[in-house]
Order: sequence, then C-alpha cells, then structure tokens
Amino acid sequence: MRRIQKLASACFVSGLLLTSYGAGSEAKSPQLVEDAYKVAKATIDVQRPQDKEMDVGSSQKRAEVQNYTEEVSTFEQLVDVLERELGDFNRVIQIPYDANWTNADVKAALHEVYARNTYIAGIRAGGTYIADGRYVRVKMSYLHTVEQEKVVTERVQQIVASVTRPDMTDVEKVKALHDYVVTHTIYASEGLQTSQYTPYTILAEGKGVCQAYALLTYRLLQEAGIENMYVTGYTDESHAWNLVQLDGRWYHLDTTWDDPVYATAYLEKFPELYSTVSYAYFLLSDDSMMQDHTIDAGYPARAKQDYFKDLRRYEGSNMIVPMQGKEHYVVGEQIYQNGAWYVTDPETYAMRKLTNTTSDIVTDGIAAHGMTYANNRIYFLNQFGYLYSYDLNTGSVVQHTKQLVYLKKDAGDLVATSEAGEVYRIPIDPQAVVTRTSLEKQMEKLSKENIMQFDWYAQTFLQSVASYEQPLSEQLESTVGRVKELVAQKERFQNKLATTTSLTKKPQTTTSTKKAWTLTLSSAVANTTANKKAVHLYDQFGNEVEATVTINSKN
Repeated sequence: MRRIQKLASACFVSGLLLTSYGAGSEAKSPQLVEDAYKVAKATIDVQRPQDKEMDVGSSQKRAEVQNYTEEVSTFEQLVDVLERELGDFNRVIQIPYDANWTNADVKAALHEVYARNTYIAGIRAGGTYIADGRYVRVKMSYLHTVEQEKVVTERVQQIVASVTRPDMTDVEKVKALHDYVVTHTIYASEGLQTSQYTPYTILAEGKGVCQAYALLTYRLLQEAGIENMYVTGYTDESHAWNLVQLDGRWYHLDTTWDDPVYATAYLEKFPELYSTVSYAYFLLSDDSMMQDHTIDAGYPARAKQDYFKDLRRYEGSNMIVPMQGKEHYVVGEQIYQNGAWYVTDPETYAMRKLTNTTSDIVTDGIAAHGMTYANNRIYFLNQFGYLYSYDLNTGSVVQHTKQLVYLKKDAGDLVATSEAGEVYRIPIDPQAVVTRTSLEKQMEKLSKENIMQFDWYAQTFLQSVASYEQPLSEQLESTVGRVKELVAQKERFQNKLATTTSLTKKPQTTTSTKKAWTLTLSSAVANTTANKKAVHLYDQFGNEVEATVTINSKN
C-alpha cells in the first residue's frame, strides 16, 4: 500500500511521459514528478494578439461590407462604441467621427476597452486599426465565431445554474466553478478541431490550454455575479489566469495549474485521476502567486494575504491499495465545508481543519488518506487502509472496518470493498422523495434488493414520511407499515442467526445473489440430492433464495 502525492500543476502538454518501460524488463509502477512546473514546457500557452496600424491604401480597397454606427465626438464615446462592437464579435467596424484623432488615439481607445473588458482582450486573435480623417476603422479577428460565442453563452448559463445555488456564499460559488473547469478539462494543445486558446473548445471537446481555462473561468464567474478579470503574465513561458474580487480585494485563481497533470501511463491505469482537483492556486495573494508566476503590468492592486491562510501547503493524500490482484487508486480530496478546509497534514498525515484564523489537527494519531465527503461526514482510510469517518457536527471519529478496503464512489454511493467483497455502502447526499409513487418505489427497492445498507435506507424512508403533510402521510400508511414489518423481519432473522449454535463463524453477506460461495464442512458428505437440499441460502430478511448446490467432498 503506497501513499501517492498528486503531481504539481503546470502549463504543458498533458501527454508528457514521465516514466518509460524497457523491453523485456520488469514493469514497475511509474512515479509522479514532484515539481512538474520545473519540467520544460512544450508549447506557448497564451496567444498574445497584436493590434497593428492599418495600411491606408489596402483599407480603401477593401470590398467588405462595413458596420456603420453613429458619429462619435469624444474619446469616451469611442471607447463605448468599440467595446459594444467588439463585444458583439463584429469583425469590421467603421465609426464616423468629428475629432482630430490619430492612430495613437485609436490604439489608446482599444487598450481602454481591453482594460474594461478583459474577456474581449483575451478572446481577440489580433486586428488592425486606422483613423483616416473621416472614419475610425477597425478590423478584428477572434478565437471563435459569433455562433460559437452564442454556444459558450448558453453553456455557461447552464453550467452556473447546475453547479451553484442562490444560498451559496461567493467563495463557495468560486470553488464550485473552479472545480467544474478543472474536472471537465484536459490540458492539450494538439489534435483539436478548434482553437486551443478558446473556451468554446473546452466546452465542445473538453480540452484546451491555459488561455482557454482562464477565459472559461472568466465567463463562468461573470455569469455567477463574481467580479473577475482574465489576466496574462509569465511562468517560464506566457501564461494566463484570473483575478477574482472578494470582500473588496483581488485574489489570484489559476484553474490551469490547479488541474493536476499525471503521466499518460498513470492516467490510463487509474482513470479516477481525471477528476482530481488541487487548490494550490486558489485565491492567493501576490506574495504566494509570485513565487512562480509573474503578472503583466497594469492590473489592479491585490490582496496581501491568501484568502485561506496556508491552504497552499496542503494537498489531498492519495493512496494505492493492492487488492484482489489489482492496484486501486483511492483519490484524496481537500474538502471545504461550512467555511473550513479539511486537509491531510504533510508531516503526521492526520486530518487538519483550516479556517481563516485557525489550524487544528482533528484526528490525532489517525492518518487520513483518500478523504471523501458524504452526508456531513468525511470518510477516509487510516495508515493501514481501514475505513474511518469524521463527523463535521460533533467532531467524533468512527472506525467502520477492521480490514484493508478500497474506497470509491459508485453510482451515487460511497462504497468500501475488501478482499471479501463489498463491506460498506452509503448513498451520497440522497435526494428527498416527496411523492407517493417515489416512496412506494423506494419501498419496493428495499424489499426486493439485497441492499447492504438497508437499515439506513429504511430509517431515511420513515423519517421522510414523518416530515410530510398529513394527507400524504395517510396515503402512505400501508407502505410505512410494510417498511416497519421489513425492519422487524430482519431483526427477527438476525436474532435467530445469533442464537444458532451450529454456526461456528458469523454468516457472510453479499449484495449479489448470483455470487458463488464455497463452504468448508467439518467432515466429508456424500453428493446426494438429500444433502444438497439441506443447504439453504437466505436474504437479510430470512427469505430463502434459490440456489444451485454442488457437493465435492468437504466443499
């Protein structure tokens, strides 16, 4: 069992191989690079468009249809019109004016537009301009088309509606949208159908470079009502990220470098890593960000302290669990709940709780690897791979298994599996059911399926019904009675098993009625029909399950 740290994020092609295998040599698990941003970058991330003075002769010969607008007489009006026209993705702009403007004035107006609207600054692909005495003429190209921009707008609205709620704080909204970009994007600059620099490519193909990450982040935060900027600068190459304003201060947010990059071989072996998220570049101050970033001049003053003190020091602690002849990767999350972060301490590996002012160990003496949040508890594996949970309300720590388990999310449930099979399952944030039909379907599920966590389901069901209005509760009276009978039936059967003296071992369980079992007997028995009929298989309620029995000596 190995504890594995995530690869530090960087702006380079995600197809970089970090480990190779020699022909005929023993295959070994590739190790992750600790400081990925020290690896040489393979591409230039940020396209830096240049607006050039238009050649007068060629501009007069153009046959393109011009976009005429109202005459402007002040610099402020010119900036307003240019921002509107560029924001509408117009490619050819011609503005009549009544002023003695020069090309330098038009250039200054364009730069003012880019300062006002950093999305326009990032989405343009370059252009030309001229003040010819009658008109200000601008010809602009963009990273994607106006039709594609409409798709971006529509998808951004859908995403914000799906991952944020009105009752969220601004920080929670920033985190939710940051996580969406990271988990839905693969860093790539080749093999794309559209530009690697545009947010459209991420939404259409799930891939892009840092400029696309930052522009999509800008649009999502803007839609959520969070003031932010698309900014450019350098690492060891051109780079782009965001500034986000919270509580009157600007903080750095780099969704590209918070997207951990792993060796291709590792991703193929452990696809769970595609969903990992880092918070090393989440709402940082200048001092923290400028340790490995340099921002271009002209952006506003920023915060002197990180929004979450020391968060950058900590990462989720992942673990590889060898089980059933296979290595399973258990992804460790950094968890943010109720205004606090829960992280793995890099020295003791215990769970640490961070707020803006405090930092405390909360699982003293117990390591917390592979942390996962579910239903106001944080589930994790200790140093031996045993399953524990930490209650966010009470602070209590509970041990759930005494054997090595593989912890994963499966179809909306949190599942722990040992060598013997599934040993723990709990639904993650189950949705409340509010109709008679859905409640009755849930009851049918309880009675027909061999659900490991029946007691939890039944309790939730009964509590749900108790909270409904009286008419609905009365309609469900017979259904409630059936669930209560199932609870009592299971209890009677479990009591019967507990008092059965012929059993030398606790009965084993499984969620699959089709699973093959091997029973070792104390003495050999004959392979006869009578002996076969003496072997019975029951569900958790004591109902006999049809089974095919074969006898081979003592088995």
